[in-house]
Amino acid sequence: MLRVYFPGATDFIGNAFNKNNDLDRRFFDIFHNTINLIELASQIFVITTIRAYEEIILDEPEEHKKSVKDIKSTLSNRFTAPSLGGHIKLTQQCLRLIDKNAPEGLKIMKECLNGFVELGPIGSYLDDLERIYGELEEPEDEVNEFGVEISKAVRLNRAKSKKKVVDLLKIVINFRNNSAHLREIRCIIEDYLDDLQLKIDVWEKALEFFIDILSPILSHKYLLKKLDKIDPSSLASTDKGKKDLIFILNIKNYENDKIETSEENITYEEFENTPQRISELSLSDNGNQIPIDLFPFMIIKDDKLYYYKKTTAKGYQYYSIVDNSFWTIQTKTKFSQSLFNIQKIRDLQEIFWTDVLPVYNDDKTIKANIPHQGLEGFVGRKKQIRKIVERILEIPNRDGIIYGPGGVGKTALVLQLSWLLFSGKFKEELHQRNIIWVSAKANLYNPILDFVKKKNRQFESLDNIFTTILYFYDYQDVMDYNFDEKKELVLELFEEYKTLLILDNFETVTQKEAEKIIKFFEEEAKDRLKQKPENLKVIITSRELIPSGFYQIKLEGLDRRESKQLMKNLYNEYKDSHTPLSDDQIKEIHETTSGIPIIIKHVFGQLFEFNRTFNQVIDNLASAGNEVIKFSYAEIINRLKKDDYQLKMLILLELKKEPISCRQMSDILELEESILSEKIPSLMNFQCVIKINQGVDEKFIINDEVNLFSRSLIQEHPTVAQRIRNQLDRNFTLEKQMDYSSKEFEILKIFENYKSEKDYLDAESFIKEQLKDYPDSILLKYHYAKFLKEVKNEIEKSITILEECHKAIESKGEKDYEVFRLLGSCYASLEIPNYHKASVYYSELEKSPKTDDDVINIEIAEFYINWSTTLKMKREIDPIKNIERQVIYKDLAKKGINLLEKIANPNRNHRYLYLYAQAKFNRWENKEANEMINEAIKIIGQNHNYFPIYSRLRKAIHAKLN
Repeated sequence: MLRVYFPGATDFIGNAFNKNNDLDRRFFDIFHNTINLIELASQIFVITTIRAYEEIILDEPEEHKKSVKDIKSTLSNRFTAPSLGGHIKLTQQCLRLIDKNAPEGLKIMKECLNGFVELGPIGSYLDDLERIYGELEEPEDEVNEFGVEISKAVRLNRAKSKKKVVDLLKIVINFRNNSAHLREIRCIIEDYLDDLQLKIDVWEKALEFFIDILSPILSHKYLLKKLDKIDPSSLASTDKGKKDLIFILNIKNYENDKIETSEENITYEEFENTPQRISELSLSDNGNQIPIDLFPFMIIKDDKLYYYKKTTAKGYQYYSIVDNSFWTIQTKTKFSQSLFNIQKIRDLQEIFWTDVLPVYNDDKTIKANIPHQGLEGFVGRKKQIRKIVERILEIPNRDGIIYGPGGVGKTALVLQLSWLLFSGKFKEELHQRNIIWVSAKANLYNPILDFVKKKNRQFESLDNIFTTILYFYDYQDVMDYNFDEKKELVLELFEEYKTLLILDNFETVTQKEAEKIIKFFEEEAKDRLKQKPENLKVIITSRELIPSGFYQIKLEGLDRRESKQLMKNLYNEYKDSHTPLSDDQIKEIHETTSGIPIIIKHVFGQLFEFNRTFNQVIDNLASAGNEVIKFSYAEIINRLKKDDYQLKMLILLELKKEPISCRQMSDILELEESILSEKIPSLMNFQCVIKINQGVDEKFIINDEVNLFSRSLIQEHPTVAQRIRNQLDRNFTLEKQMDYSSKEFEILKIFENYKSEKDYLDAESFIKEQLKDYPDSILLKYHYAKFLKEVKNEIEKSITILEECHKAIESKGEKDYEVFRLLGSCYASLEIPNYHKASVYYSELEKSPKTDDDVINIEIAEFYINWSTTLKMKREIDPIKNIERQVIYKDLAKKGINLLEKIANPNRNHRYLYLYAQAKFNRWENKEANEMINEAIKIIGQNHNYFPIYSRLRKAIHAKLN
């Protein structure tokens, strides 16, 4: 059998050689599948080459410059809807790139394409295609409209002749122009099958020939990796933070016509950098396997390999040769940008302050006032700058905002971009002839020596910006012009000169002035430059996300590899006088600082300049008053001094350490939800808070990158923090942890009002009617189930509704402990209690974050003690089973006692004492049981409803004592 392996290969072979189809269909399928096979093989070869040489393609070293530029040009200009010719052209360009340093598997592919083969059956096949084309074309044409020379095909396809494989592929694809042409070929075959004297066995052997010669390119181990779920065991401890979660990666291996599945655990850090789906090819290299990310050229879906066809209005369209099916991935990103897309910008920041006089570059073509400081320590800049170039500079009429936390590297990144533009490193059309820097930086922080130096800002208003621009263009006596005169001059300059304007540290400008500046560049400047939109580009750096029409790019901290490189660079200054840090210390610095360069530099200054111990430095990072925290978060700190609401929200989110909604924050803090909702955007704009769409409501959580700042708030405001801890314990009940909308909450209030008035018929009619509009509402279904149990005693019906709620919650990978609580109570309250089923839910309830809740602990204790008592009252004839029964009910009683003892300062009321006495009695500890029950009876007296029950227990205890 033919040996070719890729996801779906067996089905492809079966369909390609299907002898049950009509004869004309079989001829057409072979032609169609031959073309598809060539296209698939070409894409596999191309993506493998690109991934193997990705750094070279991005960096364009001199020895590969020609090959790389050709590849980039083809990807950028011909891949919206690539033709077969475009695929083969890219294949040839990739062949020229492969050298002796290539992985072994890629060399084998190259040898396959460059190898010579004896045509054999393919010669007759191409002769047949030539005759079919003869029916499609005018007889007098020596070269048809598809570029095929009639005599050439016949001459080349002699059975004994030899041809290089890549050249042979070019000949074959010349017979395939478009889908309409395919339909015409099929009609010709159908109408002239007998006249053409086509032989199906020759065509089948030709297809087998192609499968055989292309198998080194097609046949590999393929993998599909999908993020599946969170490992439940990593949720066991409620003290763990998000970074301690373990995620499960589901892996499908496709190899040798077999599919094997496996799972792999990954950390939260790895999860953040892992796409939801990864389609890979495993490339061999001297016994090792190199993972090749196939996207965006190919994806694996439904156990089939799909390859890229074209970019449509909806996104990338993919095609499977297995069953001729299509699949579209929605995106608006250009194909070439997805291929080299960098998800995170991690370049280092260097702080600078300067008023630089404009200078010209060596060619006297570009004028700039770029600051000079801080480039020597810049790490990983190339990919990050490429993103700004592709997403902002290359897009007509688009300006950009680079935003992120203080110290993350915004200024340094744009500074490096400016120097590259100034040096002429990009293509000609990107070269703005004037690069103008205007900084609103109010102070300078030295992270190594840990001090802040105050400076006067270069601009605070639009008028300041105009002044700086006019000085840049050598205007004299600028201060003599009024605002409108300056504006008109600036607009005229923009019309005349190509300009890149950089506004640095925009977050320090007042909101009123910021809005005025944004409006000018978005509206007035663009309107004035309608005929020359390419003349002006504006890039803003800001710690705050600014609502605008500017393209937003968020910078984040360095990843572990880049942090390690930065630390290595920093240590070079101290290697002659200090011992290096250990790998564990480097890892801890990265994790503690979230990879923010300025904080990493501060750590090194504290360690090697001030000789503080490692633990001292790490522990001190989140302390109140730390200079690096004060500098990096100066703007938000100033806001918090004036806004008690935002301060409380940040402290609450830091204490909670998991996503909660505005409604839940309102419940906990006892503040109006509408007020908190108004405060959230500001916290998000400063990257303090991240929004998560989870369940019904939007939820919010502290951004990991500001964890040092949020922790410092707790130290700086201990009284506020303690008050919020108390509010959490008091107000964040299990029921309030449910997801529900404001509308559902309003419905619930009406329903509860009916119940309080004892209008039970109206209450049930109302809630049932509302459930028609909100059939998936967990909150409403839960309270209806509770009503059925507590008011109507329809426990089985209540269980049915609650089980539906549980399944719906579980399907989202979530838990609701209040549902567990009510389900456990229902199963235990059945006419014949189902203790085993109830124990499943009570066991889950014991894992609740509210395990310190006395009411819940007593409730669970009562369940175990009642179960123990029921088992004790049963009798077993079989002595072995009787011993087993005794062990079980004693263990259950012990569980109840353990829960009762968890209550730190128990209110020793009669109910608590009775349960304790019953549990002790069940464990045959009769003396202690007698003391407890006597105390309980003494509290209630003889006239209480519980007196007969307590008396029976006391009588049973006395019988054992006597």
